[in-house]
Amino acid sequence: MKKRIITAIGILLIVIPALYFGKTLLMTLATVFSIIAGYEISLRANDSWPKWMKLSIPVLFGLAAVCASFKPEYLLACILLMLIYLMLLLIWHKDVHFDEIGIIFLVFIMVQVTVCYIQVFAKMNRWINFFIIIATYVTDSFCLFGGMLFGKHKLNERISPNKTIEGSFSGWLVGFISSLVFGLLVLKNIAKSFIIFGAVTMPIIGQMGDLAFSAIKRYFKIKDYGTIFPGHGGVLDRIDSLLFNVMWAYILATILL
Repeated sequence: MKKRIITAIGILLIVIPALYFGKTLLMTLATVFSIIAGYEISLRANDSWPKWMKLSIPVLFGLAAVCASFKPEYLLACILLMLIYLMLLLIWHKDVHFDEIGIIFLVFIMVQVTVCYIQVFAKMNRWINFFIIIATYVTDSFCLFGGMLFGKHKLNERISPNKTIEGSFSGWLVGFISSLVFGLLVLKNIAKSFIIFGAVTMPIIGQMGDLAFSAIKRYFKIKDYGTIFPGHGGVLDRIDSLLFNVMWAYILATILL
């Protein structure tokens, strides 16, 4: 637990300045995280993939992150080019399987959409990203603490044996209250409907993201996606809930803002 807390503090010291100052600093951090996420998911490809093919995945994740950060209009083109590239790999190489490129493409879309719309939110109002971060990671932390203190009933033992209903509810409750208070106090020029509905739903959507990425790990029979964050795993282990919440926040913004 001590290692986990120290690592979390270190991550915050890197992420908070990037979110606050935005622009090039945020694009750089998003690109680095995207490259590492691409590397982590490329490890799910079987060992018979040529080395250049495995290395191409994180490179394309990074290039797409730069393009999506620089100009949101490039996002769709990046997604389509990645789809064409992965399908060509499926055609060219006998050891490339559809489940492998399917997972890679799925994660690519989520990562690039997140990178793109974090930049969009930063230009609208940088505090929206903090609102999303609070809803995501306060929930995540109190799911853990609530589960340790009160957990008795399994939430979904098949996918995540350690998660409990009590922990899930604790995370939702504290995540909801924290993000709601932050939103009402700080997001002065943002529609109250966005703040309230976001505070209610993002703690739930974030947990769905966590479970979804846990299901992928169970499919590939791995514990963590990587080891870059001691006590937390890899980049994908840390941003799984965030990916879902940024996408959800964009949906809410489209409807309510």
